Amino acid sequence: MSDRQTAKALSIRQPWLWAITHLDKRVENRTRATRHRGRVWLHASAKVGRDVLPALYRRLTQGEVARAPDDYTTGAIVAVAELVDCLSPHGDVVRITAEHCNQARWMEPDTWKWVLAGVQRLPRPVPCNGKLGLWPVPPEILYQCEQQLQTEAGEKESAAMSKSKSKPKTKPKAAEPGDAHADLGYGLDGDGRLSPEQVESLQTTFDVLRSLAPRIQAADDALKTANKAARAAKGKADSLKAKREELRDRLEDIGKGKWDPALPGMDAADSDDDEGAEA
Repeated sequence: MSDRQTAKALSIRQPWLWAITHLDKRVENRTRATRHRGRVWLHASAKVGRDVLPALYRRLTQGEVARAPDDYTTGAIVAVAELVDCLSPHGDVVRITAEHCNQARWMEPDTWKWVLAGVQRLPRPVPCNGKLGLWPVPPEILYQCEQQLQTEAGEKESAAMSKSKSKPKTKPKAAEPGDAHADLGYGLDGDGRLSPEQVESLQTTFDVLRSLAPRIQAADDALKTANKAARAAKGKADSLKAKREELRDRLEDIGKGKWDPALPGMDAADSDDDEGAEA
């Protein structure tokens, strides 16, 4: 099923939803557990729980009380969030304390804690009726909510691009003649000195080069040895080639009946005697 078909909403009474969208409340106390994980649209129930206002104010700082509105939005989807966890009423106290210690003031005893994250308010509330528990968002309502998110994202991107374009670009300081650091690409500060970060970067570069020096020297020595061996092998190959050519010439002479006096075990006198004996 698509996300549009499985979109869920959760109706929450005011002023608790205001504490989620405007303060740091990220747990919704419920009497039942949920297996749902992922996006959930936050819907303000039709009625304001005036009877719980004292309980809310007891949890707020003086500054937060001053921010509380006189009127609360009701009967509309006002935000979207991610439902990331569901904590048991009698669960792991250590886990709750470690992962959600800043939520202690919002937790009620003997309730399931639905943990929210990534709360994002809609620019304008989308009116609709709510239901108990998690309920499917009607397609036309979901479309309006998603359009607001897309529009807001586009506006933020455009504002960021405009800010980037309007920001004056500073030209790098031109290197003065004789600047020892110009070739290294390091700009000097107003006092003509390298910054601590640049000095540290240079030191790191020098340390790396220093550690590579023995390896470079060993590779150079190995290359020289290989070149020397290659030259020796080439000289030996040239010598063998010359001897092979010499032997080939002598064999051709023998085939033509020409006795070479330089061949081992034979001289010119022996050649003449043999020819006279055959005659």
